[in-house]
Amino acid sequence: MAGLSKNHFYYGAILAAIIEYNPDTALVLLEQTDARNVYKIQTNTSQECTIFFKYASGKNNHWQFNFSADDRRFLEEEYKKKTPTFIYLLCAKEKLRKSEIVVLNYDEYKQIPNNSYLYVTLADRGHYFSVSNLQIRRNRLKQTFDDLIKETVEKSKGYYCPKCGEKITKLNL
Repeated sequence: MAGLSKNHFYYGAILAAIIEYNPDTALVLLEQTDARNVYKIQTNTSQECTIFFKYASGKNNHWQFNFSADDRRFLEEEYKKKTPTFIYLLCAKEKLRKSEIVVLNYDEYKQIPNNSYLYVTLADRGHYFSVSNLQIRRNRLKQTFDDLIKETVEKSKGYYCPKCGEKITKLNL
C-alpha cells in the first residue's frame, strides 16, 4: 500500500477548509500532480468555478510559490473558457495549525507582473496578505463560492458568466 505524501496533507487541509465554509458544494478532481491540484466546483445555486491549489513552506511569514509554464497555460485556458478561477495558496508553517491559506482570483493573479513566482508575506495580525505587492484580504477563505464568484463576475465588468459561459452584454441582460 502506498503511503501518504505531503500533498495529501496540504491539499487535504485546503479541501477541509473549503468544505467547512461551503458544505453544499460539489467538487470534482480534474488534475492531480505533485505541483498542483485542480478541481471543478459547482454550488447548490449551479454556479461553477475552477479552483487551483499550490503549497509552499516558509519561515517568518514569507512564502514563495512557483508557477510553471504549464501552470500558467492551464490558468489562461480556464480564463478563456470564461470560468471564474480561484488560486488557493497554502502557506505552510512549522506549526501546521498556524498555516494560512491565501485565496486570489485569476484576474488578481494576472495583475502580478512576473507571475511565474508569487511571493506571499503576512504581517503579524494583519488583515491582508501581500502577494507580490498585491493586497489580498485574509478572510477570503471564509467566503462561500457563491460570494467569491459574484464578486469576481461583478469586478470583471461582464467577462465571466458562470451559468451560461458567454459574455454578458446589454443585449442579453
